[in-house]
Amino acid sequence: MELLKQWTERSPQFKAIIVDLQVRAARCPNLRTILM
Repeated sequence: MELLKQWTERSPQFKAIIVDLQVRAARCPNLRTILM
């Protein structure tokens, strides 16, 4: 998890992808299960 945090701080583009995934996961329970 620490590595993910470092990447999101260094790369705005990467952070945008992660945020997008989290939004999609919030809408789709199946996707949330895969990601968590």
